[in-house]
Amino acid sequence: MVDSTVEKAGFSATIGSRGCGKSFLLDEIARRCAEGKPLHDLLDGRLVPVVISFNGAQDAGDMDYHNDHGPTRAAGMANARLVHSVFCRGKETKFKDFMQRANKFDWGLLRQAVVVKALLQHCRANAVAHPVLLFLVDELGAVSHITYPGQQTNLAVLVARYFKDFVVNWTRNCRVVFTTFDTAPLVMAQMMGGGAWAGKERTSSNRRVHWLPLDPFPDEVAEQTVDRGSLEQDVFQYLITLSGGHPRSLAMLQSVLKVEGPLDDIIGRWCAHLTGFMEDLPDQVVLDLLAASMVGHQISHDKQWSGAGEGPPFTVARLLGAAALTNTILPRTAANTFTFVAQISVIYLRQWVTNAIEQQQSGTPPTSHWPVQQHLWLLLPTGNDLDWMCFELFNALLVQLRYWARQQRPLTIGLLAQLSFVAVTASSPYHMQRSLASVRRWACALWARRVAI
Repeated sequence: MVDSTVEKAGFSATIGSRGCGKSFLLDEIARRCAEGKPLHDLLDGRLVPVVISFNGAQDAGDMDYHNDHGPTRAAGMANARLVHSVFCRGKETKFKDFMQRANKFDWGLLRQAVVVKALLQHCRANAVAHPVLLFLVDELGAVSHITYPGQQTNLAVLVARYFKDFVVNWTRNCRVVFTTFDTAPLVMAQMMGGGAWAGKERTSSNRRVHWLPLDPFPDEVAEQTVDRGSLEQDVFQYLITLSGGHPRSLAMLQSVLKVEGPLDDIIGRWCAHLTGFMEDLPDQVVLDLLAASMVGHQISHDKQWSGAGEGPPFTVARLLGAAALTNTILPRTAANTFTFVAQISVIYLRQWVTNAIEQQQSGTPPTSHWPVQQHLWLLLPTGNDLDWMCFELFNALLVQLRYWARQQRPLTIGLLAQLSFVAVTASSPYHMQRSLASVRRWACALWARRVAI
């Protein structure tokens, strides 16, 4: 994967969820270059990483760039960050502080040729004879929300085009890697210089774009990244399963495990950490993603879901930013589009069901999709070894859930599942009463020969 960042083609990108390790990947590339560890045999010792970000500590807010014209402002944002990254490295000068001192300079009018020449000269002065600038552009999607009147492209697209021009015009000396959770800047035709989007994964200048996958960790790898302490192995594996291999979730789990306690307490504190990290989604969005995931339905990158009330719609980029989806998105070149099978965060699903149970405990009437949440509540705690559940019940619940996903019809929950739900929620008198009432209704319907076992 690292080799693809330094091939002659020069363009690399990864589109993944929040917390999947995009920023860590760029930091690791920069660290290896700084320590002199070879990333590529042909460019050993020549790569000079230039890390910039449009999110977090690198965000300058609404800093004045002197020109609100789209391309000029995009150039200004890129140039200011490039100069700060190279010339202020190691000086502990934050970008926002840097801009407070340097915002009187019109960064947007600084020509690319001047920027490249200055950066290369600085590298040569620091004992890099034949430098190759490796631009590591993090969180490009963070500026996707900025648009301009009369223009159909947002600022992220213009920034992406600006960095593309570095590689097009100075191929021997420049490479670029983008990370984002928004597909638009890397899909829109304008970013590729006027031609249609490269289904062949090539830009208008015929240079290939390399797509870097950042999928969640497999269980065996995830287990190696977290110290389980005194936890029993089966409990530890269950927590790993809940994480779905999501790196940020695993990091938060490691923090929670520093304090010992019962399983429910561990999961409660873990979810409390995740609350500020994951955005709540409308129930219908979660149901659509769950159904599509269970039947392997492909979702297009431009699909949208209705928001709550008059709020903005939920896009794929917003779902990735909310960490509800954990998988990376790669182009399907044969179909000339970006499509993917949604991989939902398991801990997110558990918290979604937990919130529904708490709402019912407070007296809120159950929703029409409550049986779906009951099925999930029974399936999620089973872990890798099915825990207390027999295989027949597990399989029956899973088959019913898959049938619901395929048909999108109201789901009913059978007698055995109702009794199981009573057992796992026995600590709640409210739920025991409601579940027993459901069992009575089922028995009456069975007596009237209206349902089958």
